[in-house]
Amino acid sequence: MIVTDRQKRILQILLENEDGISLAEVEKRLETSRRTLYREFGLLRPELAKSDLTLTNKKGYLQLTGPDESIADLRGELKESQGQGEMKAEDRGNALAALLLLKDEPEKIIALADELGVSEATVQADLAAVAESLAKYQIELKRTKGLGVQVSGKESQRRRILNGILLNESNDYVFFSYLNKEDQAKSGNFFIDLLPKKDLLKCWQAVKDLLSVFNFETDYQLIELILLFAISLDRQRQGKSVESMAAKPDSLKYQGYVYQIFAKLDVPEVTLTQNEVIFLANQMQMHEDQRVPFASDDQEVLVNLRVGQFIQDVSDQVQFDFSKNPAFSRRLQKHISALLQHSVKRLPNVRIETLSQLTMHFPQLYEAITAAWKLDFSEELNVAELQLLLLYFANEYGSRQPRRNLSALVICDNGLGTSAILAARLQKEVPEIKQVKTARASGLAQLKLEDYDIIFSTLDLPGFPREYHLVSPLLLGWELDRVKSEVASYVAKYPEKSTVQQPYRFKNPAAVLTQLAGESAFCQQLLQQMTLQPIGSQGMDMNAVLSAIVTAVPDEYVKDRLEVAQRLKKRLGDFQPLGLPGSHLALLHTRTRAVSKCFFAIYDLAEPIAMTAMDQSKIMVKRQLLLLAPEDLPEASANVLGMISSFLVMSDQTLQLFESGNCQEIAAAIAQQYLGQVTQRLNQARGQS
Repeated sequence: MIVTDRQKRILQILLENEDGISLAEVEKRLETSRRTLYREFGLLRPELAKSDLTLTNKKGYLQLTGPDESIADLRGELKESQGQGEMKAEDRGNALAALLLLKDEPEKIIALADELGVSEATVQADLAAVAESLAKYQIELKRTKGLGVQVSGKESQRRRILNGILLNESNDYVFFSYLNKEDQAKSGNFFIDLLPKKDLLKCWQAVKDLLSVFNFETDYQLIELILLFAISLDRQRQGKSVESMAAKPDSLKYQGYVYQIFAKLDVPEVTLTQNEVIFLANQMQMHEDQRVPFASDDQEVLVNLRVGQFIQDVSDQVQFDFSKNPAFSRRLQKHISALLQHSVKRLPNVRIETLSQLTMHFPQLYEAITAAWKLDFSEELNVAELQLLLLYFANEYGSRQPRRNLSALVICDNGLGTSAILAARLQKEVPEIKQVKTARASGLAQLKLEDYDIIFSTLDLPGFPREYHLVSPLLLGWELDRVKSEVASYVAKYPEKSTVQQPYRFKNPAAVLTQLAGESAFCQQLLQQMTLQPIGSQGMDMNAVLSAIVTAVPDEYVKDRLEVAQRLKKRLGDFQPLGLPGSHLALLHTRTRAVSKCFFAIYDLAEPIAMTAMDQSKIMVKRQLLLLAPEDLPEASANVLGMISSFLVMSDQTLQLFESGNCQEIAAAIAQQYLGQVTQRLNQARGQS
């Protein structure tokens, strides 16, 4: 019997009260309306009848009757049942916020209660918390006597918050399974069903054509963009457009994408305004800004510096050196950078569903992470975000000695980082595992499930055609025992089966070779041309030093020295700090049409110059690093430049190397770092991510 959480609780109450219980008491215990209870009774009765069980209601007194054997079977079934589809109490606030953000007319309390299947008193209590949460984002909840409740605020802000709520409350597998079904049945997820399926389908098809432009690393990012346009359609049909706002620099390309998507959407009833185009373009640009390795924003460098200090502080507290593994540092830098770039904080929600016991298994490490974060970052994180950081550190805590002979599929909704955590944990703790393939929900349609012996998932997969194991990325102790038992049973049953024929064969070797060849050639060329030159800085201010440095760049790398110098000086004029905290280094970089090809050089100043560092501290700069790139930067080149800028601030040791090392030492270290990165990516390309 498949029942919701509420139906399960109703049956449990009836089983606990064999002689019957008043309807009023059940209503009180469940904090729901009588109308909702009657609706649940109507759904339960035909299911109970299949087992010769009867739910009676005599003068407001409820009782469950039937054969003793059927009663006993129901008790056992409910004990094992997880419940399906009932909204958790902590999610009601998000549901109320979403309902109100989607509508502009006042909503009656009784209508909201009926929508959520709870009592009016429960809605009234929940609204107080919702009002407090929305107020943090400049959205006001208004109550009008006789009319109901509604929210007011900037349309752009309403959209961002609504997108965040729907995104965080959606299950990736349910989302894409719903879109792949041809029937018009609901998804079963309250939040996904708030938007018309036809709009979601149209937006998905339109966005698909841009997958080559936007390198989505997670289904989470893909769903976010789909929801962005689906919400836009819904709100515009209601006559609501966003307010006037400034377009981001280089916005024209993204405005073109918006027009391209709307042309494919084919919605003649919607009139696309310029304000709408700019808003959508700005939101799309945020996606790409987060994935570009060689960013033009010095904030990225500062974040990497802070992450390096964060890693060191955690290491000091737990007496374990997390800085030894550069790959771990890069993964953490990438994750934290994306975390801090969210322009709108979302209503609290736990996206990883199986981490409730995580802090109990790693209390010291969690405490160290929490303390170090408060020390190194001013931004506040909720428990879920801190737990996800704990995942990264806990995974690094263990050694990696893979012993494998079976094929496993890992399904994960949180991207490469979480997938890698679970894959590494499986390889370490379950020696029978031969190969681990990772996948997101959106990519399951392209896989043959029969190719894998065992399937693991970090998210619920309602209706999934294969048996799978719902686990946390860390395989907590109680989970691991169960997994080992299942694996042992499988090996005993199929001792000679091996689904992995060629574990080292690349899926697309030509593409891998082409990419690595381009990157390697560029990296070699960049390091060969790298120079270290003295600059006579006596009596100069920073503007004069910048001019001298640009003048020293060979002609073949620049088309317009004046423009390059002006771009670098503009950073100073805009009070964008260029100094690296805790060092005597400054990083000068720009990406412009005035540069013909990439250039990397180091300049030693004859006299130190006082500068503001990226953390607003004052430093004396003795050495300047210069990175120039053309506006049309190939992906291979961007990857290498991004690696260099990330490597620069990876640790105190690398900072010291760039601060005092010679050309040969620095080039050798960069080459070593690049080769390590290549090794990691090759393993991922083999399906070992």
